[in-house]
Amino acid sequence: MMKLSPRLWNSAGLAGASACAAVILTLAPVPARAAEPNLPGPIMQQIAALQQAKEARTPAQRKLDSQLIYGIKMSRGEPVAVGVPTQRLDFAPDAEGRVVVDITATITDALVAEVQRLGGLVINKHSRFNAMRARMPLAQLETLAAWPGVRWIRPEEKAITNVGRLTSEGDFTHRAGLSRTNYSVAGAGIKIGVISDSVDFLPASQLSGDIPNITV
Repeated sequence: MMKLSPRLWNSAGLAGASACAAVILTLAPVPARAAEPNLPGPIMQQIAALQQAKEARTPAQRKLDSQLIYGIKMSRGEPVAVGVPTQRLDFAPDAEGRVVVDITATITDALVAEVQRLGGLVINKHSRFNAMRARMPLAQLETLAAWPGVRWIRPEEKAITNVGRLTSEGDFTHRAGLSRTNYSVAGAGIKIGVISDSVDFLPASQLSGDIPNITV
């Protein structure tokens, strides 16, 4: 009978224990997924109607962001789907029914001419990035989407800026507003040390009330 040294025995024992653990882990039942909350029947019906309407879109409509399609239908007095009369829009057409859109397409002189023919106004275009921003009539977006070189049209991407009292970039980024709302704290009486490479804008920040009297 072969004897195992203590070191080899320990190694074999650990290996056996690891194998047993692996088997146990493999055979352990998988926890059941938490049941999803039940949504009211009318909401489920609306979701199903919106999905069916999406699946029935034409090739040109599939190049349009859903928000634009909703806006087009609502401007015609049509429901956005069966049983769904309206949807909240993230954009607002101007008085002439035009909206600023970002277009992903092969940028050519012919496309620019088509935009203008449809009553649109090119705001800027970048052939290198296949990008164009234009102000277009809602009623003409489907026609523009059918243009061969057009791949996608969506409402303009708007920059979000936070400047001034309690809406500075830092305040917004660190979600300080949530702390003020949820915990009723405002930081009053707390001293904070900040290493800064410039005080050029200190007077303006103090004048706006974003920074109190400090020692530099």
